[in-house]
Amino acid sequence: MCVDYKDLGALTPSALRRVRAKIGFVHQDHALVPNLRVSQNVIAGSLGSRSFVSAVRSMVWPDRAALERAAAILTRVGIGDKLFQRTDRLSGGERQRVAIARALFQDPSALLADEPVSSVDPARARDTVALLLELSRERRSTLVVSIHDIALARDFFPRLVGLRQGRIVFDEPTERVDERDLAALYAIEGLERVERGGI
Repeated sequence: MCVDYKDLGALTPSALRRVRAKIGFVHQDHALVPNLRVSQNVIAGSLGSRSFVSAVRSMVWPDRAALERAAAILTRVGIGDKLFQRTDRLSGGERQRVAIARALFQDPSALLADEPVSSVDPARARDTVALLLELSRERRSTLVVSIHDIALARDFFPRLVGLRQGRIVFDEPTERVDERDLAALYAIEGLERVERGGI
């Protein structure tokens, strides 16, 4: 696998760490520390680019610049007033935005989002996808979203990649993905044999 024309398998551990530090990740379950403040969860986005001592210091005693930057990012994602609130007191949608803010705090060149709308209602899902797209355009960063809502994917993304059991079923501009592609993606293996009485 290559990132920025670099073969990840050929990199030294320190070089691999530098590459990883430039890739933001929004986890499906948010992966936040519930009993920490929002500010601490957001600042944790920079831990991959710091030494151990610097990382601990930034979490326990964040400096003014880090807090101001975290506040600005939280404001951008719509929850600027939550900076010092405990994360476990937030709603699901607010926690989702903290996870996005944490990824943005890394200043990533690529942002990967794993099912970022799985825990929110349809209206909030559209808002979240629109926000991710807007932020990636502002920052000129690559955005890759894993999503099961085909209608949502078609409405927002110019290119769709269908994956099934780790293999690419299709990789096409959105307008070229048709019902045959989707049928191949979601076909239930062995269904014909079951209908004929086999397994």
